[in-house]
Amino acid sequence: VIATRDHPDFKETVQSADHVLPDGIGIINAAKMMGTPLQERVSGIDTMRAMLAYAEEQGYSAYFLGAKEEANRKAVERAERRFPKLKIAGRHHGYADLDDEAFVESIAATEPDIIFVALGMMKQEQWIRDHMDRFDKGVFMGVGGSFDVLSGEAKRAPDIWIRFQLEWLCRLIKQPKRITRVMKVAQF
Repeated sequence: VIATRDHPDFKETVQSADHVLPDGIGIINAAKMMGTPLQERVSGIDTMRAMLAYAEEQGYSAYFLGAKEEANRKAVERAERRFPKLKIAGRHHGYADLDDEAFVESIAATEPDIIFVALGMMKQEQWIRDHMDRFDKGVFMGVGGSFDVLSGEAKRAPDIWIRFQLEWLCRLIKQPKRITRVMKVAQF
């Protein structure tokens, strides 16, 4: 929310999305305080896993774009183990010229049904906005650090921390460099 305030072009991108998930307890609490409560927090990683299960069930394919090579590869391997009938359209790490026409065309040529984009906030949403018209079909989802979690490179907070709305604190303890993000939450 703070990023949309500070970056009008990003705000426009977010507002043009078909769906925006309330992935953050701050959003849930703010909505409640404003008298327009949201039903629940919807995390990106949980949504991604549900989409992978649905894709497996329906015979859809998924493309994994973003993160570091190792996390990307492991995320795909783990997705294949957990969802053995899932069709993998392809994968590519996020350290390439992502705006290169040939690169975008190579992804579109795989004809994925779902494109998971893990490039980090703002960059992934803008990549989706700038390139989705190159695809004949597909559901695009910006998934932030979900490849890191799916790959095992990063761990989610224990359920008790999540239940007590302290996932942010657990992540801060594990990754003190996230203090800037926590300050943005406090500002929000």
